[in-house]
Amino acid sequence: REAIAKINPIFSSTLEDQDASSSSSSLPKPEPATETVPKMFIKKEREAIAKKKDFYRGAGVFKKVKAEVALDMRDQFDSEMMNLMKEDPNYMMEKDGVEFYLAKDHGFCWGVERSINLAYSAVETFPDAKIHITNELIHNPMVNERLHKKNVNFIEKDGDNAKDFTQINEGDVVMLPAFGATLDEMKELDQKNVKVVDTTCPW
Repeated sequence: REAIAKINPIFSSTLEDQDASSSSSSLPKPEPATETVPKMFIKKEREAIAKKKDFYRGAGVFKKVKAEVALDMRDQFDSEMMNLMKEDPNYMMEKDGVEFYLAKDHGFCWGVERSINLAYSAVETFPDAKIHITNELIHNPMVNERLHKKNVNFIEKDGDNAKDFTQINEGDVVMLPAFGATLDEMKELDQKNVKVVDTTCPW
């Protein structure tokens, strides 16, 4: 059960502490350096963009709605059947002669939970803004569908398979998914004068 608390922090209080301890590493991970663009230069450009007032990262930026969003997440992801299975020492339940087992290490890692909380919190914090996301938040249809229902616009790709940022206007809110964003994407969004919510997993 100790392992479950670590891998499924929706039911723990570790998220804020972990986020605070890793805030310095929560920028999108820089792409590998090339001969023309040194790695350190890329890192400094990212940091310069991330320090601007309209760039939001870290779970602490939405403290006013964080607790309410956490309850919403619990309601969305809680499962009566899973709770019953966890009451059994072997995480098992039997129904109609069939035994069902639940993996003891299951659920979201804290980095993914953090990304979901940031995304949901952004929607609550900017209710009147047009909100976009540059990709799926995570590889989970339930979470992405919830964002669709919250009227988040998923950026489509053009004929050249490039993200079509022409849909984004000044003053909009743009979320970066848990997978991060390229430096070019960050620079283009910076030039558009939008609010950026960085949900990139720090790890």
